[in-house]
Amino acid sequence: MALPSLTRQLLWERSGYKCVLCQKDVARSIHVFSGSRSFGALCQIISEDRESPRYEWLKEYDYYDNYILLCSDCSSEIVENWERHPSARLKTLRGVHEAEIRTAIAEEKRQKQEKEERLRTLQRITSGEQLHEIIKNVMDFEFEPCEVSLPEETDFISNFSQDFLYFVKRLHFGGGMGWIEMLLTIINSKIAELEKQNFQLYGKQKQVKNEDGKIVNVACFVIGTNLT
Repeated sequence: MALPSLTRQLLWERSGYKCVLCQKDVARSIHVFSGSRSFGALCQIISEDRESPRYEWLKEYDYYDNYILLCSDCSSEIVENWERHPSARLKTLRGVHEAEIRTAIAEEKRQKQEKEERLRTLQRITSGEQLHEIIKNVMDFEFEPCEVSLPEETDFISNFSQDFLYFVKRLHFGGGMGWIEMLLTIINSKIAELEKQNFQLYGKQKQVKNEDGKIVNVACFVIGTNLT
């Protein structure tokens, strides 16, 4: 009897799409394969293959507790060096691994909720003119980019962050009306580009204590996403 599809899905999800032994990210199929991932497989802890050194007689082999998610290297390792990887050890490792994944998911969820609460206290910025009001009379800047997973998004946010802070600081230093208008035009285009990529800019002015214990104004900016 084959392993039910729901059980397969649970094994992949609860393992965080990572090899239980080496923690390497693994892909389920060629459709989600990338250069940073190896192919993964759900392997029987106690094998039903009578030729396998991991073979033991069981009434049933295809159930959750008898499977473990491994990369291609580790799936060979537990067969070739089966004495170093007894069944009880593999089950223990899988249990520890799944607990760590649950903890990581819970922490990610907590951080996401915390950021959502923080964004509610901030003003969404859609123009350079709004931003110009926020940076008036500030002594410093705080900037928090959002976390992204795709390489192209990482590059985009990194480049945007550098350009954004550069032009905002130039705007803060001031200048003639023509200079200010040029900077506002550039910042408007940067914000439009950010929103086109499904990101949003939030900000506010807040008061903090500096190293001398004095209360100063600081401009705080955060990038959010539609999924934040």
